[in-house]
Amino acid sequence: MNEITTSSTYDTSKWTVGRAKLEGLSLMDHLFNKLAGAYPATWKAAFSNDFALENWRDTWAEAFEEEGITPQDIASGLRNIRKLYVDWTPNLHQFLHACLPPIDPEGALYEAIREIPKRAMAEDKWSHPAIYWAAVQIGEFDLTSKTVKDLQPRFTRALKDVLSKPEAIEPIPAPAPRLAAPTQTMDKKAADATLATLLGSLKKRFVDAEPKGASGDAGVPA
Repeated sequence: MNEITTSSTYDTSKWTVGRAKLEGLSLMDHLFNKLAGAYPATWKAAFSNDFALENWRDTWAEAFEEEGITPQDIASGLRNIRKLYVDWTPNLHQFLHACLPPIDPEGALYEAIREIPKRAMAEDKWSHPAIYWAAVQIGEFDLTSKTVKDLQPRFTRALKDVLSKPEAIEPIPAPAPRLAAPTQTMDKKAADATLATLLGSLKKRFVDAEPKGASGDAGVPA
């Protein structure tokens, strides 16, 4: 069988290394056992061989890293899937959705108003990428110039639109800090030349403005 291998830029070791607290199991193996217990008729049947299991382990661990999922989020997700997915096993996107707590539109708007101006200095921090993308839909100008009362209905709709397609929510891109305006500097030689030019211009202006015959020799016949 031909196997497709992929490289990952995420460090997934915290999910795949055995832990003494779990009697030597990794967090991913512990999660596998929990899902197998929650869905005994379907979960294990999806893994026909070791390669399928290894692929699941790597893919889910990488997604957890990419989305910033914590072990506490996993515990919350396991509780939520019992209510959300009673008759079928959740896939990766559904499980991630179950792990992330619901977003309060009002709190999210205040976060957007607070964080969007910081993006210019690369100091913005977002609790969820959906809030960032909703803020992008509204725009920095409106978020920093309009009232919360005016913004809340628009922002709520934008956030709902983003959250309606969880599989399409992209990670927050790295900010591009705005460069400060370059300062103009002038060395001493150039400054002296500029000053000499200005003095020469002023001198010429005064000479041109001086009335004829104002000097001692002016107007005296030869």
